[in-house]
Amino acid sequence: MFEHIVLRGERHYPKDNILNLNNRNIQDLNNVKNLERMVNLRELHLQGNTLTSINGLKNLRNLKLLQLNDNKIEELSGLETLEDLETLDLSNNNINEVKGLENLQNLEKLDLYSNKIIEIKGLENLVNLKELILSNNHIVRISDLTT
Repeated sequence: MFEHIVLRGERHYPKDNILNLNNRNIQDLNNVKNLERMVNLRELHLQGNTLTSINGLKNLRNLKLLQLNDNKIEELSGLETLEDLETLDLSNNNINEVKGLENLQNLEKLDLYSNKIIEIKGLENLVNLKELILSNNHIVRISDLTT
């Protein structure tokens, strides 16, 4: 649908807290021009696109909520700098391995419903995690989780 999306009005970026880009057929976040300049974003909604990877978010360090459900994401790299993130929705994607979340120590809710995950490991640093949704996966092993 869209080859490129350009976010205009740079003078308004400091005030912008929520950006909704749901159902825009976005394949690559690098095609969303000026997204990296919206450093004060607190919520980013990208539901129902065709993303296969998470990139272009490293400057969005104030994000509290990131909604990436109903895409085609296969791996979790690209989230390392989002240390203030509290809610991450990755349901209905193609993720088969949970890694790359180690720095998200403020994460309270992680939704991985309906992916292709076989093993859960590497979540021990998520000390604030209150809700972990893993249903409709192919999990055979869970390790390193504390209660």
